[in-house]
Amino acid sequence: MLAEAGLAEPLEPGAKLCMYPLSLPLSESRSEERRPGLQKKLIDALADASFEVADPAAVEALEERVRRESGGFVDSVMGQRDGPRFLAYRGRLADALRADLGCDAQLYASVVSLRAFFIEGLARWDGTTQRVSSVGRIVMNAIAGVHESGWVGAFSLWLRVTDLLGDDIAFRSAGIETPMQLAVVEDRDVVPEDRWLTDEARLDNAIRSALGPGGAALRSDGRP
Repeated sequence: MLAEAGLAEPLEPGAKLCMYPLSLPLSESRSEERRPGLQKKLIDALADASFEVADPAAVEALEERVRRESGGFVDSVMGQRDGPRFLAYRGRLADALRADLGCDAQLYASVVSLRAFFIEGLARWDGTTQRVSSVGRIVMNAIAGVHESGWVGAFSLWLRVTDLLGDDIAFRSAGIETPMQLAVVEDRDVVPEDRWLTDEARLDNAIRSALGPGGAALRSDGRP
């Protein structure tokens, strides 16, 4: 039935994941600073959930080698992906990931920037909540009879798993934090970038939410 629906088989306990380096919506220098710690958190959590994870640097290097050896798959004249060349590249990559790294699936992990809806000072998105209005603002709104709502920027953890040929297996999204704060004086106050993605508790909660107990959510609840 899965084959008829065009879906790859779900992940099994003990599956080895070829994880690519974690993508972050930060400046290059901040990304290099934050990536190691957050990536290690995720890998450790995956290991606790009975997954084996290949070194992301090795996965990236292997993919780059295969893409180079296959001559790429973008038509230089049209600027579009060449179908037959892409299929050939995808097959060579699958073979290399299996033979060189012993992987069963690919994992693309990223922290993405999106919009979260808030009402009465509380933002809710991707299974998490965070208060974005200061106590003073909430009190002032209550006195004035104002019921405030709107949208603020926020971060979520995205986990996309595909089989070795790139067909989707699972996808999970879990909210991390919003860098926006609404104060009495400032309508919008963005937390400085050097404090983004540094709240250990929120990072841990997002990873737990994305994986579920023992990795159950990634194995069964993230089916496309």
